[in-house]
Amino acid sequence: MKKRFLILALLSVACVVEAQNHTMKWLVKPDYDTIGYYSHDIFKCVKNGKIQLIDLNGRSLLPSEALADSVTDYTEGLALVLDKKGKAYQIKGLFTENSHDFIPVTDNLYTTYYSHFSENLLVVADERGRQGYLDNWGRVAIRCQYKEACPFVKGWASVESDKGGTSYINKREEYLTVDFHLGQLTLGTNFNEKGEALVGYYARNGQGEFVVINTNGKVVRK
Repeated sequence: MKKRFLILALLSVACVVEAQNHTMKWLVKPDYDTIGYYSHDIFKCVKNGKIQLIDLNGRSLLPSEALADSVTDYTEGLALVLDKKGKAYQIKGLFTENSHDFIPVTDNLYTTYYSHFSENLLVVADERGRQGYLDNWGRVAIRCQYKEACPFVKGWASVESDKGGTSYINKREEYLTVDFHLGQLTLGTNFNEKGEALVGYYARNGQGEFVVINTNGKVVRK
C-alpha cells in the first residue's frame, strides 16, 4: 500500500491534470537535482546541495534563508533543519509535522549525539561545545553550561560537569538527591521507562561501585 502511494505521489510531482480544460500544470517545476519522498504529504527537493520541502499543493515550506543541508526525521512532531559547519551541524530551525511551520532558531546552536527531542527538550551545544537544552519553540530552556548532557526521561536528565562529576537535573535545574552514602557520582545513565538508572561512584575503599537508583534517588539494587 505504501509503495503504491509513493508511486502515485511521485507521478503527481510531474504534473496535475486539470480536467476542466485538459491542461497540464507542474506541481514541482523541473529545476531540482533530485526529488524524494519525505513524509506522507511532503517532498524533499534538492538543488545545489540545498534542501527545500514542498507540499502536495506545490507550496515551498522553508523560507529561502532556511534552505538546509539536512532535515532530520520527526520526533515528538518536530524535525531539525540543519546547516553543515565543518563536522558539526548548526540548527537553523525546527519544522513542525502537523502545521508544516518553520520555527527559526536564532542562537548559534549545534546538534549533539542526541539529535532528537525528548520530553519537549533537545540537547544542544554552543560554539564552545558546552551543552544545554532547547525547547520546542526554538528557545534555550537550559543554558549551555555542561560538559555533556543527556535527554530528559521521566523528568530527569544526566549531566556531567567540567570537574567530571555526574548529576541529575529536572527542567527547573534542581538536582536529584541521591542516597547520601554514595558520594559524588562518577557516571550515570538515563533513566529507563521503569524509572531506573545505573550510576557509578567510588566507595570508601577507593574501588568503583555500581548501583541502580530510582527517580527518587534511592538505591533499588546493586
